[in-house]
Amino acid sequence: MDTHQNRSEKLSRWYEENLHLHRDERGGFIEEHLEMTEGKKPQMLSFQVQRLAPLMQTLASSGIKIVDHIDENNRGRFAWFYDPEGNKVEVWEPWDESQSLVDLPEPD
Repeated sequence: MDTHQNRSEKLSRWYEENLHLHRDERGGFIEEHLEMTEGKKPQMLSFQVQRLAPLMQTLASSGIKIVDHIDENNRGRFAWFYDPEGNKVEVWEPWDESQSLVDLPEPD
């Protein structure tokens, strides 16, 4: 039987293997983002990456369902794929470091 805990563990491993995300000290990183109420899908996840095109090529060659275009706007380049549970995931690469969301100061 595939319990919620087993599904969560499988999905966490998938994100580790495919996006190289690492778990926090509590053992999770994705569960809090993908918690679902009965019959509802979560909002889309979004991750900033350093090299969008190679990541998307790797995901596609691994058989992962991807949206077949890359969108560009003033913030950077954006692409989407679906994880094994059917959750849509956005990945984006900023044009330059000034567009990055990494290392922003914490809000008050």
